[in-house]
Amino acid sequence: MGEKSKLSFNGKVRKCLSKLKPHIMWIMIAQIMCLIFCLVAFIPFPIGLVNPATGTIINQVNTTLTEEGYVEYPLSSGVLRPVVAATAFQMFCLGVSRISAYTLYPFLIIIFATKMRAINNFLNSTPIGNYLDHDVNELHRFAGIYIAFDVWVHTLFHCIRWGVQGNISLLWSSYAGISGLIAVIATPLITFPMMWFRKSIKYEVRKALHYLFYVFAISLCWHVPVSGLWLSGYILPVLGTCICMYTLDVAYVVLFMTEKVEGSLVRVGDKGIFMSMDVSDTFNNRLHGRGGYVFINLPWVNRNQWHAFSLFEHPNISNRREVYIQVEGDWTTDVSKATQKDTVRTCWIQGPFISPYNDAPGYDNLIVVASGIGITPGISVVRNLKDTRRVCLIWMVRDPAMLEFFLEKYDLGRNGWNLIFYTGTAPLSPIIDNLSTNLHKIIKKRPNLNSVIPNIIYGIESGEGRPEDFSPANKMKDDARASLIHKAQELDQNESLSADALIRELSKKAREEKYLLSQMVGSKADSTFEAIIDERSNPAQRPSRRRRAPSAAIFKTLDQNTDAGACDFQPWEDNSDSVPFVKDLCQEYVLSRWAMTYCGGSLPVEKALNSISKEYGIDIKTELFGW
Repeated sequence: MGEKSKLSFNGKVRKCLSKLKPHIMWIMIAQIMCLIFCLVAFIPFPIGLVNPATGTIINQVNTTLTEEGYVEYPLSSGVLRPVVAATAFQMFCLGVSRISAYTLYPFLIIIFATKMRAINNFLNSTPIGNYLDHDVNELHRFAGIYIAFDVWVHTLFHCIRWGVQGNISLLWSSYAGISGLIAVIATPLITFPMMWFRKSIKYEVRKALHYLFYVFAISLCWHVPVSGLWLSGYILPVLGTCICMYTLDVAYVVLFMTEKVEGSLVRVGDKGIFMSMDVSDTFNNRLHGRGGYVFINLPWVNRNQWHAFSLFEHPNISNRREVYIQVEGDWTTDVSKATQKDTVRTCWIQGPFISPYNDAPGYDNLIVVASGIGITPGISVVRNLKDTRRVCLIWMVRDPAMLEFFLEKYDLGRNGWNLIFYTGTAPLSPIIDNLSTNLHKIIKKRPNLNSVIPNIIYGIESGEGRPEDFSPANKMKDDARASLIHKAQELDQNESLSADALIRELSKKAREEKYLLSQMVGSKADSTFEAIIDERSNPAQRPSRRRRAPSAAIFKTLDQNTDAGACDFQPWEDNSDSVPFVKDLCQEYVLSRWAMTYCGGSLPVEKALNSISKEYGIDIKTELFGW
């Protein structure tokens, strides 16, 4: 689950627009198609409503109805609509109202479709998923912002037109006015708490107000009668279908995608809670056992609240799923108070649902960027893809307890760089410092992503900094290395054994373990053999048994090779060669194989990643649950 964002409202709008650029064109096309239907009303009577003689919209037969603000739709069996526009100014107001109404249709569909989680899961398991975006949260947010303002524009210009006519009473005397008034009152209650008052209004209150969308949607269904088709009346079939599909989707999720499990909750420092649970095979197989997010309900904390968290898998138990809860809000504080001691209690889980991170298998090379608790979906990507993809990790973290927990518990993989930038003020314990190796590097500063990411790509694509080249230990099985050391210790007891004989026996043992001796000692093979020969050829110069460990040069080299060798390439440091190299790479055939993922709440990080994505043409997938 992403950290809380401190982005301003204007910043949120700009962020939505930047992330939705691929969708804007299709939304605008849909709006233009809707406008075609909108313009039908401005065609001369009897197809449209415009009086050919006056160029305005008045009742063609009954002047009394015109004065009351009503027009009878042609060929509609007496349908009356309060759409009189007897002057050019009134025609302008009516035009603005109708345009705002018809351009609203795509967003009304989007606002429901993005929350049909079961349907989205199903569609993404079919070829249709190739055309769908998994980052539906931003799309939903942008649709909500558009609706919040569009509804007021629509209502305002209707009221101005009615006021000029002296028919403002239509606002509370006509079914169009009453249904619109209900919708316009409900709209700010639904949207404004999410847009401007997220810090001052509690989550559960904002969530409860959000369910007023049912009132909003149902009231709009009766805003225009269906009998008004073709001039209007589309709202009931369109919005009615959305309401029914959404309701059925929710019912399916509640009845068939929700299960009761036993959750084991363990404290991690002062601000973290680790939760693991065994899930059913059905749950496990929904996303092929890969990531996603889940809604969790802890009835012993609050039976009414469900909260979204990124899922990651247990490293060894296939049907065990885990989440990490960061204490930062009201509900998580309550969970923290209820788990002062480790506990195993009943809880409900709902999901899993597809997330942007589920796009990761579509790339050969992945750079997983995370800040704080945003590491959780990254852990899932690393675990699932580390054997078939090259996955590099950049993790910014300031909580030493969280850092120690994840480094000790999870294997981050050895075919990619794992760069951990510790930004906290508390000193790290020796335990954590000892976990730092060349491939799992802990750097005590903030990263310069504009340098680190091109460095990683440069190192791998040029061959100058491939992670496996700095990890000879990856080429040796632990049992083979242990067996060779044991053999070397045995041979070392025989001081009469010549250097050639010692190397010959060790080579034979290495071959038995299906390795070459040179593979075992890595790049230091020549110097190691020379040291053995020199030691065996000059017995007088050999240290006595009391002053040296019972091992020859081979032991030292093997021990050194249990960790990565000396790392000349350091992607966390500035490299003047990387940026021009990456810019010269073919975007279509090389950089298209790369992607970045990000989960977290750091605005500078997100801005930097978006800039990098744009500069090099590398896809970026983000996962945020900014309730």
